[in-house]
Amino acid sequence: MKLKTAALISAVIMTLSLCGCEKKNSSEGAVYGDAAAFEAEFKKAEDLSEGPLLSLSNTTVKPGGTAEVTISVKNTDNNWTMCGLHIVYPDLLECVMDNEETREPKMTIGDALKGSAGAVSRLWKDNLPEKLTSVKKKSLFFTSMFSGNTGGDGDMVTFYFNVPSDAKPGTVYDFDFYYFNSDQAKDMFRIGEENSSAEKYAFTHWQGGSVTVE
Repeated sequence: MKLKTAALISAVIMTLSLCGCEKKNSSEGAVYGDAAAFEAEFKKAEDLSEGPLLSLSNTTVKPGGTAEVTISVKNTDNNWTMCGLHIVYPDLLECVMDNEETREPKMTIGDALKGSAGAVSRLWKDNLPEKLTSVKKKSLFFTSMFSGNTGGDGDMVTFYFNVPSDAKPGTVYDFDFYYFNSDQAKDMFRIGEENSSAEKYAFTHWQGGSVTVE
């Protein structure tokens, strides 16, 4: 267990050594990241008709309230082993932190991660690329792993975001996934050893979410 946790934390540290990225759109969902790197990573991957479905929740909140935003997965119950995911959110929102010094957001683990070796999250606080700051976005990273293909369907993790007290009813704050891939590290949704087709499906069919002010 200690070795698994150490490997997990190591993956977090590597993935948080970030650089700027481009944006690529697909007909199914949004893939944020270097388009060329994404194409190179998955150029040999088969285009599946179905696969893992990642999504972010849609929720409502009153002005000055705290919104709960959940990452969920389905169509891969007891069939995945590790994830490493970024999400992006408007910089008008304040991510509720568990530990400011270590940049750990407050989070609640869901049923999909029962039996996991551990879960880690970090706020991407410094050196955000211009591609994010120009559209007034911030980001956080989440990772979890299992000893085998035992990851479940359902809610993976919930994060918390404070909404401005002067937010007007009807205001919508969009949340989305952010695909990152570099020579140092890359985002992942792993199913066994040979899973590039399923991973490609997950990254091109994921669905963003939103927080709407009541």
